[in-house]
Amino acid sequence: MSVFTVIHPDTAELRWVTLQRKGKELVCIASGSRSLPPDTFTMLPLGPQIHKAPDFMEAVKDVLKQSGAKRHILVLPDAWMKSFVLSVEALPRRTRELRDLVGWHLKKAFLVKPEDVRFAWNSLGNSPSGLPQRLFVTFAFERLISAFEEVYAAERTRLGLILSSFWAVFYGVAHQGAWALLVQEGDQWTFGIFQGDRLETFRQRRLLPDPLEAVAEELERTLALSETVPERLVVYQNPAATALSIPSSGMVLLAAAGREEIKAGKAGLPPFWHPEGEIFCGGLHALP
Repeated sequence: MSVFTVIHPDTAELRWVTLQRKGKELVCIASGSRSLPPDTFTMLPLGPQIHKAPDFMEAVKDVLKQSGAKRHILVLPDAWMKSFVLSVEALPRRTRELRDLVGWHLKKAFLVKPEDVRFAWNSLGNSPSGLPQRLFVTFAFERLISAFEEVYAAERTRLGLILSSFWAVFYGVAHQGAWALLVQEGDQWTFGIFQGDRLETFRQRRLLPDPLEAVAEELERTLALSETVPERLVVYQNPAATALSIPSSGMVLLAAAGREEIKAGKAGLPPFWHPEGEIFCGGLHALP
């Protein structure tokens, strides 16, 4: 995949960047945005509800034509693509039974019908203490994903990956030792503690009414309860915010890791990924 496009939407516009792989480097060769009609979406606690699907799909079609690439990656905001860790004593052996189990927990915990969301999961193995089995579950509204897929299929363009902002940033940083990743987009807070590339702790919340103050409080509370003590913290904030005040845990704060991967001047980078957001481009070299 030497040339590919990344689309990163929100409720107001579809933003995109086309990247070219040159050896081990990624170069930004084009970028742009396409505004969406007002009231295209209503943001619900679990993600956006589409009200103007035809207008939205027409906007996606325009972006596909402007980008000039036949392969695409879709990076959805964390508020659009929710995740949680499900702990169970024993996992069913059959896939259908496992799917029913995950669907039951979605209905119980989030009050959502399994048929209304697209969900997937992967095993995290035992918890750090060695007791329950853990599944990492990700879900988004089915109508949202289907709208994207319908346009891509009609335009004969390959949609290779769909991932959230948190995991897009994850792929752009080093995974050595015990470390933590905090992604804050508006009032959405997503936090993970890793041992290498193994996820140990995961939390995701909306923080109101003062997200900046609440982030520090949630961070301190989560670190106090975690069995793994991270040595460094990688932070992504969109829009860029004031420096985060972290607890006195000895962690090293890295606010813009991965920026050196970009081999283009600042004028060649899309403004919506500046400054901390450059990590989106820098991290995608790790994706297939």
